[in-house]
Amino acid sequence: MPNIDGIEVITELHQSNSKVPIIVISGGRRAMAQEFNLNSVEMLGVRGILQKPFTYQQLQEVVKLALS
Repeated sequence: MPNIDGIEVITELHQSNSKVPIIVISGGRRAMAQEFNLNSVEMLGVRGILQKPFTYQQLQEVVKLALS
């Protein structure tokens, strides 16, 4: 995203509706390590982080966990 980073998107989503569970999908290990720390983003509504490539089973597990 050229004008906004992932943390800003998560923050805006959380501010607009704090009950919506958020699943972060990252395109790369370096970007993920720099931008997302699960402990720090959990309080912003992040329920899971997936790193590409991921399997259908991994997606299914994260979605199930996020909705529980």
